[in-house]
Amino acid sequence: MPGPVCLIAPEGLSARLQSRLAQAGCAADWLGAAPPAAVPQNALQLSVVGTSTAITSLDSVEIAVVLDHPLAEHLGWMLAVSGNANALRQAARWLDALAPVPRGWLHVGSAGAAAFVGGINALWAEQQQRIIAWLAERGPRGAAHFDPASWQLLAQQTQSELHALARRYLAGNPAPDEIATRLARAIAMLYPGT
Repeated sequence: MPGPVCLIAPEGLSARLQSRLAQAGCAADWLGAAPPAAVPQNALQLSVVGTSTAITSLDSVEIAVVLDHPLAEHLGWMLAVSGNANALRQAARWLDALAPVPRGWLHVGSAGAAAFVGGINALWAEQQQRIIAWLAERGPRGAAHFDPASWQLLAQQTQSELHALARRYLAGNPAPDEIATRLARAIAMLYPGT
């Protein structure tokens, strides 16, 4: 059993996460948008991607909320998590409580992997917003004309950002058999030199 559990999450999400944990009977002992000033040595740190998290203990789990939705507090979140095996074993109770079902979270690799997957998710969400705006400009009441070149430019911008994200992740020499590493290599192969 771990020592105190520190949940580090962005302001708008932290209360909802804590509420779900409390419903499951495993509320975090400490909650905030940044790590506490003094973290006990035996603390389990659960850090949601998007916070200013400095890993303060070996027993740290990084969490990427892949899909947030209005009912997540009641139904659970889609989670990609990273950390060492010991930290994940200790955090399983809390991760199970946050996910839609027990073991309904995906371990994507060691330290940094969840941030990488979260970054990809954020890029795809941003691209969807760009596409919606692009289509609205060209829709039935839109002023712009359909232009394949501008569509390609939009796609290339996202490809370039994905390639840069994958390159940065792979530069950290992650373990080759991890899900995040395989994803980064696939992106690097699909979009070489973009």
